[in-house]
Amino acid sequence: MRNYKDTSGRIVSEVEAVLKQVDPREVETLVRELIAAEKVFLFAVGRVFLSLQCLGKRLGHMGIDCQAVGAVNEKPIGSRDLMLIASGSDANAGLSSIQPMSTLFDRCLHLFGDAVTLMIQDAKGLKKEELWRHHANLE
Repeated sequence: MRNYKDTSGRIVSEVEAVLKQVDPREVETLVRELIAAEKVFLFAVGRVFLSLQCLGKRLGHMGIDCQAVGAVNEKPIGSRDLMLIASGSDANAGLSSIQPMSTLFDRCLHLFGDAVTLMIQDAKGLKKEELWRHHANLE
């Protein structure tokens, strides 16, 4: 059996290595595009879709209208909209991982989405307290 401390440290190191490979200029472009979009459409499958939905939920908190492709209430896409597609099928982009299948991609997508969300929050000048107005209240 693997040692927890060593295993969790390796997972964190793998995620850090992937996130450091992302070009900050491309992320800044994505943030601008997300803010400018009328609606954002999300498409993925499986666990990757779950991670992408987390980003969609956070974008909703930022006041950005997100639509899941295939949802029963999906709106039509237009020329001022943006579509985000995520796929973990590209075999860890040449990285060796102790994590099974696309788990490294799923984790990195989730954390990447959190970073993008914080950048949007800063760009829009939103305070944490303001985000609650877009949060679900049927809990």
